[in-house]
Amino acid sequence: MSLQLPPRPLRRWQLPVLSLNRPSADELDSWIAIGGDGRVTAYFGKMDMAKAVDVAWAQMVAEELDLPIAMVSVIAGDTAWTVDQGGTSGSTGVQRGGVALACRCCRGTSAAIRGAAARFGVTADKLSVTDGIISITAAPGKHVSYAELWAENISNLKLSGNGSMATA
Repeated sequence: MSLQLPPRPLRRWQLPVLSLNRPSADELDSWIAIGGDGRVTAYFGKMDMAKAVDVAWAQMVAEELDLPIAMVSVIAGDTAWTVDQGGTSGSTGVQRGGVALACRCCRGTSAAIRGAAARFGVTADKLSVTDGIISITAAPGKHVSYAELWAENISNLKLSGNGSMATA
């Protein structure tokens, strides 16, 4: 494969038009995705500037979804995949951006629990979550995974308000 450069620099109006369709902040699947194996990918719109905050983000996701951290991976700062969360500076990656991500995960957990409750015909307080598996506390053999619920309908969940945990 060869690449041929233009004879002179292109002017702005000569550049190809790129898609500006970024993921929407009001859609749950813009923040997290759950694969068929239960592994979670979190999409984070800030960069890790060599401060290892990607580990903090993964831990926040794991805690909100009740998963081992080994089941969480983070894609950070990729403008094709992540919501625009503004600039990255200092410690704001965790205190602002991380909290926003954790709130979205909390909303996802709430939706999964509601989905499982409807599936089993029980109230949410009769369910427990362990490692991404929701089961009826009194009958652990009756269970459903986040992955199953995600594939059915949770990934299309629209988030209203600011996604805060208070509205989850």
